[in-house]
Amino acid sequence: MQFSLYHSGKTGIQTSTVYPNEVRITDDKSLLNTVQYDHVGAEFTNHTRSNSNFIKSDVIVMDIDNDKTNNPN
Repeated sequence: MQFSLYHSGKTGIQTSTVYPNEVRITDDKSLLNTVQYDHVGAEFTNHTRSNSNFIKSDVIVMDIDNDKTNNPN
């Protein structure tokens, strides 16, 4: 496993757009240490997330929200 993630150094801030900390993920430990923070799987100009600032990504990140489907009734 080898890919890059970028984290904010903060957690739980829904309005975060700045992710200045690049981490090369090479093992379970580096992944777990990084995903404890708000993170993205792409590099952005000035570390600021936006469509126009996108530079590159070497990973596909998926988010599954089951909030409305957890109730089987």
